[in-house]
Amino acid sequence: MNKLLLNMVLIATLSILGQSPALAYLVGSTNVDRIDYNANTHLLLIGDAGELGSQFLEAAASKAGRINKAFPNRQIIFIQSDEENAKYFFRLFKIKLLKEYSASLNGKRLVKRLDTFKKIDAIEMFTHSNAHTGARFDRSRGKARFNSKTRGVENLTDNFTKDAYVTLNGCSMGFNQAAKLSSIWKIPVRGAFSSTDFQQLHANGNWYFNNPGQYPADGGWRNTRRKAMLRMKPDNMPYTGSWGTFSAGLPFFKFLCNNNGDTSRCKRAMALSMFGFMSNVPLTLNSSFEEYKQVVRDFLCPISAHNDINSKCIQELIDAETTGNEVYSPFNGKMLNCNMNKCQYHYKCSGFLGRGKCQVSQTGNADNKALIQEYFRYLQGFELL
Repeated sequence: MNKLLLNMVLIATLSILGQSPALAYLVGSTNVDRIDYNANTHLLLIGDAGELGSQFLEAAASKAGRINKAFPNRQIIFIQSDEENAKYFFRLFKIKLLKEYSASLNGKRLVKRLDTFKKIDAIEMFTHSNAHTGARFDRSRGKARFNSKTRGVENLTDNFTKDAYVTLNGCSMGFNQAAKLSSIWKIPVRGAFSSTDFQQLHANGNWYFNNPGQYPADGGWRNTRRKAMLRMKPDNMPYTGSWGTFSAGLPFFKFLCNNNGDTSRCKRAMALSMFGFMSNVPLTLNSSFEEYKQVVRDFLCPISAHNDINSKCIQELIDAETTGNEVYSPFNGKMLNCNMNKCQYHYKCSGFLGRGKCQVSQTGNADNKALIQEYFRYLQGFELL
């Protein structure tokens, strides 16, 4: 039985005992006993997971472990919608509950809470989301979503530190939201240009999506002794889901940088984001350039249990360092043309909130350079640290 099924059983059991989800939110930490609102802070924001159990929280807790090793002076703060028995999973993943609020975690309230932190090194969101209305943090209606139009979002601009960044790990937030938020905050923002899902470490040493049919039938999952060991990555195909069917996308989380042309600052932040990525090589600021490159390749390249796309992609990136070739696409669909500021696409929605009727199509001739160009930016970023 995989982790998702185990968590669903636990949730069902706790619900039977009367512990039903409430419209509230929790604040916790893995490395401090008391919040210092003037300390350098790494914020992990976890939305209502619904049918996904504790997987958003586990992915965030996994990242927290890596962040704490790489940046021990950063305060790590979790803000979690109190859904699906979050308190139980806080205890399971060794997150100390520091504060509890009875109000729902809508977009406006989230922004006000974030604004209390005056030195934000990073914000990372683990939520259900879409390109049209943004990230969902609880099940309340109306203003529950967080997006670039959320009231007061611009007030956070002065709270970010020099090399701060934001990652949006839910489905399709690269479309529309990432570029707009980067323009508002003047920092790099990374988002997905496809649907996203959870990967787990297999006994063979590779990370696979933990859905039946997407991992090898033999060998099983690596025994992690209840330690948080999940990560999120985009699906290697255009988004298809409740918000529509897209015809183009990207196989990796893409950084967009609209910070008045400061490319060095953008690349440094990109490099710093890699130190929290769950890979087989834990990074610290003392890691070698070769170790860092291994992690970046793991981050950018898709994987399949049924073919060698991962090894081919990694080799293409290695070869590109020597040849300078930028043309390559492992994406199972049309790959968007992108630069540091934007990706080129046509986005259209119709109907009530656009639900089920959104479309994305590629604009311009495909050059298939987005992946390797992003790889080069990560490498340049390391050299700027």
